[in-house]
Amino acid sequence: APALREAAGAVGRARAALAAVDPDGLAGPLASAVAEARAELDRRAPTLERAADAAELLPAFLGAEGPRRYLLVAQNLSDPRGSGGHVGSHAVLTAEGGRLELGPMAATVELGRGPAVEAPPDVAQRYRRFGSLEWLMAATYPPDFRTAGRLLVDLWAARGEEPVDGVISVDAVWMAYLLEAIGPVETPAWPEPLTPANVVEVLARGTFETGDADASNALQATLAEALWRAALERTPELRAFGEALGRATAERHLQVYSAHPEEEAVLEELGVAGAVPETDHPLQVVWDGASDNRAGYFAEREVAYRAVLSPDGWAEVELAATLRNGAPSSGPPSILLGAPGPRFGWFAAYVNVHLPPGARVLDLRGGSLALEEREDGRPVAMGLVEAGPGGSQTFRVRYRAQAVEELPDGSRRFVLDVLPQPALRPDLVSVEVELPAGADVLAASPEVRVEAGVMTWEGNPTTPRHLWVRYR
Repeated sequence: APALREAAGAVGRARAALAAVDPDGLAGPLASAVAEARAELDRRAPTLERAADAAELLPAFLGAEGPRRYLLVAQNLSDPRGSGGHVGSHAVLTAEGGRLELGPMAATVELGRGPAVEAPPDVAQRYRRFGSLEWLMAATYPPDFRTAGRLLVDLWAARGEEPVDGVISVDAVWMAYLLEAIGPVETPAWPEPLTPANVVEVLARGTFETGDADASNALQATLAEALWRAALERTPELRAFGEALGRATAERHLQVYSAHPEEEAVLEELGVAGAVPETDHPLQVVWDGASDNRAGYFAEREVAYRAVLSPDGWAEVELAATLRNGAPSSGPPSILLGAPGPRFGWFAAYVNVHLPPGARVLDLRGGSLALEEREDGRPVAMGLVEAGPGGSQTFRVRYRAQAVEELPDGSRRFVLDVLPQPALRPDLVSVEVELPAGADVLAASPEVRVEAGVMTWEGNPTTPRHLWVRYR
């Protein structure tokens, strides 16, 4: 850790020295060399800082100063939740002196309902209805894993279990990335090796193609344990493991919470805490499964954001969140699709649209529910949509919010932060922003297009996107 911190300091001093150099006074080759050196140091500096932070965190986190216990949870993305999916299985991971020991993996539903725990008022108000204050398997409704992790720790202790020092959360997508680093895993519980190519389908679909819920839950836990034991027993190539770790962390398929505040702060700095970035103008749509089956595996989700900016800096926004159900319309009874009948293959989800602070909702329509609530002091519009095989339904929100900032030079800037949740398939998101009439566009983020006074962007984001346009 000291060596990494010193290296980070050296890079910082080099960046400061180069910042003082005026490239306009240099010959072409020297100016290019300075620009290249600045770019390289800017690229390496954050990596070194994170490495130094991690090196200072890991000894205590891995039990160098005494035994540590962590609740390891596997979220199932076929039943989506704010911070991933419902908690399908769990185990206790013990760390002592740098050695990790995994306890037996079990289906979380077997824990049943426990004593209610306390939570901040808006969290309690929003998520009590879903059982998040009493059921471990329902603790992941909040989109920010810092909140979900705290609930998991408290729910575990409220049951009378030996307290844990934190939570490590993973899902099937993380498992796919991990297998790219450690290689295939064979287990008698599944007829073929688990590989990066098939593990998501196995965990999110194959294990539910049965009508026996107990057998399905047990199989989920058995496969999760086999994967984790392989991960702990093998020695992967470091670069491949680092790439898998970095990608899973950035996409929030690996999220870690520490009950020790000083360590949680470092986890947030490292970007592994599963925190949702705070922003004044978010495009954040969170889906929570509302079906007994796992037909969420077939769900495709689209979010269309349309805004018209007024000369005084306000935006009138129309947001349409559409659920499309690609499930088959017939088949045998299963946990995946339910029992044959009029509701076979149907999927329902709560849609939570997190709005900017101070936003005023003008209209809610579509679906069978329309509520205005608050979370973290900000407004949230919630609807309920459902669709049978081949069908779709859309929840629409229209609101008004202050969306433009005036810069010191007199120009204005519109900013929109796209904040996706961890998912099997990322939402298809489209953005269209109409600038005020006569606006002169000065600059825009590289990923957007601006033509005829309209900013557009479309993608399937797995990590946050910072979109902006500056105009006069």
